[in-house]
Amino acid sequence: MDYIVGLIFATGNAIVENAPYLAGVLLPPLVTILNRDVPDSRARFLVATMTCLITGAILDWKQIAYGTPEKAVESIGIIFLESQAVYRLYFKGSYVEQQIQERIGKLQPSTETELERG
Repeated sequence: MDYIVGLIFATGNAIVENAPYLAGVLLPPLVTILNRDVPDSRARFLVATMTCLITGAILDWKQIAYGTPEKAVESIGIIFLESQAVYRLYFKGSYVEQQIQERIGKLQPSTETELERG
C-alpha cells in the first residue's frame, strides 16, 4: 500500500514539474480560438506570445512570488518554443484546426462535412 501511495505522489509531482511541456502542446487550439477575430498577423503573434507568458506565469506563480523568477522565465520560453513548434509542424493546416475554425465560424463547412450531414 505504501508503494502505491508513493507512486501516486511521485506521478503527481512529475506532472507538476513537467506541466510546461504539456502546456505547450495544448496551446495551439486555444490560441486559434482566441485569434478568431484578429486580422493582423502581428497581432495574432502577440496574442500567442501573451498566452504563453500568462500560462508560464500561472504554472510557476510560486517561483515568481518567492523572488526566483528564473524558473518561470525558463517555463515561459519552453512553452513558447513548444507551442510554436507544435503549431508549425502539426497543427497548422491540420484537420483539427479546420474543425475548430469551422466551429467558431471562420470557415465554411467543407464539402465532406456537408455530405456527411446529408
